[in-house]
Amino acid sequence: MFSESHPDHDPLADQLRWVSHPIMEEPVWKSGALIVILIGIGLLVSFSFKEIGYGILAAMLLATSQSRYFFPTRYRVNGTGVKISHLTSRRTFEWNQLKRFIITVDGVFLSPFSSPHRLDTFRGIHLRCIGNRDEVVDAIKRQIGGRPI
Repeated sequence: MFSESHPDHDPLADQLRWVSHPIMEEPVWKSGALIVILIGIGLLVSFSFKEIGYGILAAMLLATSQSRYFFPTRYRVNGTGVKISHLTSRRTFEWNQLKRFIITVDGVFLSPFSSPHRLDTFRGIHLRCIGNRDEVVDAIKRQIGGRPI
């Protein structure tokens, strides 16, 4: 997918792209359980406040907080960095900003810190890659170097 760097080589030409849509990738029972929980909390709020509007609002706020589960996220890894697109959000990280990576069960975590740091969760990014993790890890190794933690 990626080729060696040449003076006239365009790093944007070598791209690894994929889409992650957890509601479609996870087992049906997990997605169903999440939906039942959201509806249950909405009903609980409706009954406790005796107002259906509050229950609908609570369920909608909770569903919005889970947007990465319900809506697809698009990823692109190329010679210049990583781009993540989700709904209206676009985040771009250049390789010189990323120092370390960790292979997780469902993807790869990239961190701007060279050693574990308490801000990893807030400053790092997680690339969810279920079916192509090895290919993504190889591309990251070529850019960041080193071995995963």
